[in-house]
Amino acid sequence: MMKKSRYIVTSALIIVVALSNIAYGKPIKKAQPTPPTSIEKAQVQKQIPQNKGQQKKDEVFLKFQEKVKQSEQKRRQTEKPFSTNLQGDELKLQTHLEKEIEVEKNLQEMIGTVSHSVYDTSSRQRGLLSLVQKLDGKTDPKSLTRLTILYRNLGQYDQALGTLKLLQTKDPMNKKALILSAQIYRDMKQYEEATKQAATLQSTYPEMDLTAFMALLKEESGDIKGSIDELKKGIKLSPTVQDLYKKVGQLYHALGQSGIKLFIDGEMPEMDVAPLVTKGRTLVPARAVSESLGAVVEYDKARNTAIVEKDTTHIEFPIGVNKAIVNGTEITLEVPSLLVNGRLLVPIRFITEILQGEVTYDKETNVAVIMSQEIIREMSSVDSIAE
Repeated sequence: MMKKSRYIVTSALIIVVALSNIAYGKPIKKAQPTPPTSIEKAQVQKQIPQNKGQQKKDEVFLKFQEKVKQSEQKRRQTEKPFSTNLQGDELKLQTHLEKEIEVEKNLQEMIGTVSHSVYDTSSRQRGLLSLVQKLDGKTDPKSLTRLTILYRNLGQYDQALGTLKLLQTKDPMNKKALILSAQIYRDMKQYEEATKQAATLQSTYPEMDLTAFMALLKEESGDIKGSIDELKKGIKLSPTVQDLYKKVGQLYHALGQSGIKLFIDGEMPEMDVAPLVTKGRTLVPARAVSESLGAVVEYDKARNTAIVEKDTTHIEFPIGVNKAIVNGTEITLEVPSLLVNGRLLVPIRFITEILQGEVTYDKETNVAVIMSQEIIREMSSVDSIAE
């Protein structure tokens, strides 16, 4: 009873004080809310819609990142062995330029003042010129190299060569300078000087393979035979690069030599009789192919049969018959073996695969390519080391 009466008195006093404060104009103190926790703040922040301008910037940036990624992937997939490029500074400059163009393009599209066709040329030109202004006056080798690349892309070859000259006074045998010099003279169609620069580069850096680049210079200057010779050197060094075979086939065709061209492990074997096509199947000289793949060829005159042997594989080709006997098993061929001018011709795919090689044939260029297992393993090991 005592506690209850004390509680009533206390409550009454609080009410009296509150009323007196109101009477004298004093505000009643409100209870302060508990500050939100970090988790509650995060939850509230998620519910607040993002600023539209910031959203647009983020979208542009993400699109740019994706475009640069796709551009680099495409470059790696489609990069040909016929050109020499600077995979460091030139790529960085291109990426920087793409960024500037992408931002400008998005801004222009927002206001709808320019078409894609106008944008592609003009914005690239402005982007290049803005980068030139940023690098102008710098004399360190890296900046001079980048400036040369920019001038080259602008087609300002005199300025590019002048900048290169300044770079080479600092480092006469600078690899990038020599590469750019050869490229610029090629752009200017001064093929003799471009070849001279490429030869200097090759002698200074013998580990570089410039045969494909030299082949392009000869082709563009009208020396098709010289270009073919250079490509053959490149094929011998890199026998698994299919683009080289395709290119050499196109050049042979340009000379009017449309017959089948046969390469085995990167080289063209000597043949008394050329390969031919019968009933849609390519036939090749049995001895040239078999010996190139490590087999031994003999002729059994009594049975009118050619015999091919390699390791434990024994093959017999009865001449003029559409069959072969492999380790005692008779196999029907789609076309019979033929005797032409005393040379036996057999189906290319059959003889290659029985001797554990691989064959490809490009109908467009009439180039047949045979690879032995030895060269495939060798080139695979080289590629894995390079990676």
